[in-house]
Amino acid sequence: YIPENLGLFLFTVSLLLFVRYLKYKEKKYIIYLLALMPLYMITHRNWIMFLLSIMCIIVPYLTPYLKKYSKYVMALILLGIVFMFISSNSLIASLIARAPREPVTLVGYFKWMGIIQLIFGILAVNYYIKGNYLKKGLAIWALVFMLIGSVSFRFRDPYASFPLSIMAGEYIMM
Repeated sequence: YIPENLGLFLFTVSLLLFVRYLKYKEKKYIIYLLALMPLYMITHRNWIMFLLSIMCIIVPYLTPYLKKYSKYVMALILLGIVFMFISSNSLIASLIARAPREPVTLVGYFKWMGIIQLIFGILAVNYYIKGNYLKKGLAIWALVFMLIGSVSFRFRDPYASFPLSIMAGEYIMM
């Protein structure tokens, strides 16, 4: 199925460009990413998953700033919540209604994630949490998408599989 494959390809390339930007601090990677994003946004809707993944990866990088400016961050979050309730209740209701919520069984969760990947990925979380910012971001990404993957398979397949596979592979190679 071309759109799904194209979405996975664009997700992988976009994530690679973003990680290279974080790792090497070269602006060309972010420029390539910004050039690719309009194509990604037009062709497939999983660009939203890409943004969620980016937010998970960037949290460790922002931690020092969040601690330093915690009052302003909390004020901004509260202001956002108030704005959401004031703007339109039908907007929030429609966004919640559109969220995929196919039931996920426990057996299905292990079956589609892969038992070996889950075991070694979860074992690697401890190692990754103690690592650099990028490794912490991968661990957060895996944990967040594994948790919301219990609500719908769309979050789990493949968006939780990417970071879990990376972590499990590195853990096995250690």
